[in-house]
Amino acid sequence: MACCDSSDPVLPEAPRLRPGRASPAAPRRRGRSASSPSPFRLKVCLPAGAIATDGRYNGAAMGELERALVVHILGALGEAHPFRLSRILFLLDLEHYRRHGGPLTKLPYVLSPYGFYIRDFPRELESMAEVEKVVVRDDKGNPVRGFFRLREGVVPPEIPREVREMVEEVLKRVGDLDDHELNALVLRQEEYGKLLRGELLGWTVEAGA
Repeated sequence: MACCDSSDPVLPEAPRLRPGRASPAAPRRRGRSASSPSPFRLKVCLPAGAIATDGRYNGAAMGELERALVVHILGALGEAHPFRLSRILFLLDLEHYRRHGGPLTKLPYVLSPYGFYIRDFPRELESMAEVEKVVVRDDKGNPVRGFFRLREGVVPPEIPREVREMVEEVLKRVGDLDDHELNALVLRQEEYGKLLRGELLGWTVEAGA
């Protein structure tokens, strides 16, 4: 996997906690429940070390399904940074949970009351052959913003029809929201509070610092 160069700017991933607010109590970490597998599962090819000894996804690599979803989302949006991509993926997992009793992906969410991020997500995006990182700089060469987009000629892989429809539904729902509004939408979901309290099975979550 390609590592971030120390000279690369850090792309936005999660909002900072509000000053003066205490960190939340750590939720219990949950792995995917064997009783609620996704009915839509591509063959997932993970390198050695991607699965922890207890069977949980440890963030070392995204599986084939997670990568296919990123490609489809970037193909629809044109470009996006990790913060926005992570919210869309979370809402997709939430929609799948409501329909089928479990999240679609095994992405490791690091949660706080004010936002979350997917562990190692920018680095995972950089490792994808289909994706390129773009850094926009000012006239002095300082980075001012960054985003990911598909490389030229990349064609999104096939995904099950219901999954594709869920992606389209989520994108339509959030299309007019800015990043602050999108984050607020996620935080308002009843299930987000339950995840913070460790009350939902089948998700890979941990407490933010």
